[in-house]
Amino acid sequence: MTEENNDSLAINTFNNHAMEFRARIDTLIKSIFLISGGVLSITIGSFINGKLSAVSETALCSIVTAWYSLSLSIVLSLTTMFLLIIAQAQTASGWGAKTHVNSEGLKVVNNPAWFRIIMWLTGSVSFLCCVIGLAYIAHGAGQLITVIP
Repeated sequence: MTEENNDSLAINTFNNHAMEFRARIDTLIKSIFLISGGVLSITIGSFINGKLSAVSETALCSIVTAWYSLSLSIVLSLTTMFLLIIAQAQTASGWGAKTHVNSEGLKVVNNPAWFRIIMWLTGSVSFLCCVIGLAYIAHGAGQLITVIP
């Protein structure tokens, strides 16, 4: 096998891995949208429709904290998706100009490290906010069960 064929195989393998990785990120972000949006819709709808009666201060505090956390999770997920789109556009527009030869001789297109760090931070905080929001909504729901006969 020639060196060119080895490079081509390595590049194809990398591209397949990158596509699979991006698909997993998309799935995770869509799950965050679904979970956060669903919980927000259900709980806010219950308050608007007046289906909840006596709510303790603790339950109300947990529910409101959950709403803020889940809302922040949605905003950060949108931000992460937007940054991913910018990164792909940046990669596509500068495909030739941003290549370099790494230690193995392959050409790799890179976005700036600071940009990748921001994407990882927004995505990670979004996930964390979703988890925190779910914990607070569960705590608030637990408080409601003890309050409502």
